[in-house]
Amino acid sequence: EIKSSIETATVELLLRSFTIEEIEEEKEIITSIANEVSNEFGGTVDICFKQQYLNMKEKINEYVSEVEGLTEYEKEIKIHDKLAYSVTYSDLDELPRKYHTAEGTLIENIGVCDGFTKALQLIYDKAGIESIIVLGTLDGNPHAWNLVKIEDNWYNVDITSSRSILSETGVINHAYFNLTNQKMKRIATFDNEELIPKTDSTKYDFYEYNNYIINAEQDITQQMRSIHSS
Repeated sequence: EIKSSIETATVELLLRSFTIEEIEEEKEIITSIANEVSNEFGGTVDICFKQQYLNMKEKINEYVSEVEGLTEYEKEIKIHDKLAYSVTYSDLDELPRKYHTAEGTLIENIGVCDGFTKALQLIYDKAGIESIIVLGTLDGNPHAWNLVKIEDNWYNVDITSSRSILSETGVINHAYFNLTNQKMKRIATFDNEELIPKTDSTKYDFYEYNNYIINAEQDITQQMRSIHSS
């Protein structure tokens, strides 16, 4: 039995529920317990509620509502670009654990590679796009990215590669958007590569799909003007 008293206690809680009704029920229970503690021991108990899952659901729905009626590829790239623009990528050593999660990435708009990939997978899933998370290394450092299935073909999407997000200027290039495994292995290595789905199609490789690739037989000036005008 605790017989001592306290002046003030502050409790921070994450309510992991997806509906207002569930959250209100949990608040009532927690507030009742806090009042009993206060009456028993004296002092006050300050409670800070953070509606994490509810807020995350609202964030995900915000992405999904903007891609209704689009093709799979159009959904994929629009969600990818919105997430890349909305969330700040920062160095691994500077961030606490929560920024390695989808919650921290979506709610606070700060994340590292695994936070981005988890958030992207959740949004794609809600939008009806199948995807998985791939682990490996990039330039010798642990890294994570997504494999995304578009029209029955798998593609690598590396949203947090330094080659994909230039946070200083807010510019996104798509050099690592919808790559085959062969192209992805030019910069990265796969963990458990034997378990990774095959990626045979280049149809939705960003640069091929948009005809941004210049071959030796093309007029470079003409092609660059075409790319610039698009």
